[in-house]
Amino acid sequence: MMNESFLDRMVSQLRSTCKCTYTHHLDKVLEEAAATFYPHIKFVRVECPKYPGFCLTRQRNEYPFVEVFYNPEQSVDPNITKYSVKVLPFNYDQSVYGFREYFKKHGFKYSETN
Repeated sequence: MMNESFLDRMVSQLRSTCKCTYTHHLDKVLEEAAATFYPHIKFVRVECPKYPGFCLTRQRNEYPFVEVFYNPEQSVDPNITKYSVKVLPFNYDQSVYGFREYFKKHGFKYSETN
């Protein structure tokens, strides 16, 4: 039987501990915000234990965290698979209201569906 690698043990530990009350709250907020701002703004939840490479490149110590990937020049060409995006820190209230205020401040174009 093979020994479990350090990374496997770390991922297993993260999976068992990351579903705290705050994470559950954030999940609900993101679901509501996604419904509110769809289709103009999309929300994606990345589970760091499943995608550790992505999360490690973000160089964040706390989990969960929110970042905004923004491309002000949206492409309509479906053949384009790479985009140049700005990564903006999100340090507003984590609610639909907070997202709305953040989007206004940074000039995001959207319309609300609710």
